[in-house]
Amino acid sequence: MDPAHLKLETLESAALSDVEVVIETMNACRALGVGFAIDDFGIGHSSLAYLKRLPAQTLKIDRSFIADILQDAGDHAIVKGIVELAKVFGLESVAEGVECMAHLEAWVANRSVRQSR
Repeated sequence: MDPAHLKLETLESAALSDVEVVIETMNACRALGVGFAIDDFGIGHSSLAYLKRLPAQTLKIDRSFIADILQDAGDHAIVKGIVELAKVFGLESVAEGVECMAHLEAWVANRSVRQSR
């Protein structure tokens, strides 16, 4: 299989447990063509200092923020902020838990355009 078709996910909290080892491992995999996503972004200890160093291409927004995006202005603001953060770092953003057309429309209104890092 072409490694370019493989994208591994790491939980944000796991990536920050031993960040130097994680960065080294991710870089070795990236050299082979494997991609990475940071899963459940926003529910752990989000460190922008580490985010800029992790060689991931995607931020996956936790479903807990998407579930209430239509009723909770705070969740909507968090999603919008994560999408903008992803744009700044040149990352793709993915929303977990889009379960209805209204969620999709809210997501599309905020989503980022994939940019290379």
